[in-house]
Amino acid sequence: VDLYLAERRRKSLIRTLIVAVVVVAVLLVGNYVLDRFFGLSPIEKEARSYESAGDQYLRNNELDKAIPEYEKAVAVMPELAEGHLTLGVLYEIKGDAEKSKQAFGNAEALYSDRHDYLVALASAYQAVGQLDKAMAAVTEAITLKPQSPRAIFVRGGIYEAKGSYSEAIADFDTASTLAQEQGEDALYVLAKTRMGMLLQSGPPRSLPTEPSSGS
Repeated sequence: VDLYLAERRRKSLIRTLIVAVVVVAVLLVGNYVLDRFFGLSPIEKEARSYESAGDQYLRNNELDKAIPEYEKAVAVMPELAEGHLTLGVLYEIKGDAEKSKQAFGNAEALYSDRHDYLVALASAYQAVGQLDKAMAAVTEAITLKPQSPRAIFVRGGIYEAKGSYSEAIADFDTASTLAQEQGEDALYVLAKTRMGMLLQSGPPRSLPTEPSSGS
């Protein structure tokens, strides 16, 4: 009975945590959307609009439709690093090595350092299901900056996509701690949310057995 009650309390605490962090996450996402799409110049708005269309096609695995949208985005706003990076990945998938190399070069030149580029590259590979390449990129990023909460958070997402849930939970936990220590509030909330979701959906740690008919 004690194990059963302890398990119920654990799940109750996890649900409470998830509700709390989701509320904060919604607020942070709302602020992100406001920052991204409002108060921008007409050129920035146009580029972000194309990029968002490309993101939607990418989520639907419509790569041939996504590519022209990202191409229009970087044509309007050449300093859009994420657009160049995503194009590099998409060109690579399509077998266009020359365009891929050029796009990756354009992207890396726009990032402040190689760590930031590698973290973004890992996310781009993960978005198209290239998990081994995503892991290779984020592993190099963590080698460069072992205390990077963003890199560890991204690695947690890759572990989750691979089905390595224990490793994912450990990374989200570490990322949340580092993010809190380094004042990255939005990342802290996201990492806690992802960890809570995995804990909630995972199998129970131990449950009491049903009493036998003879007891």
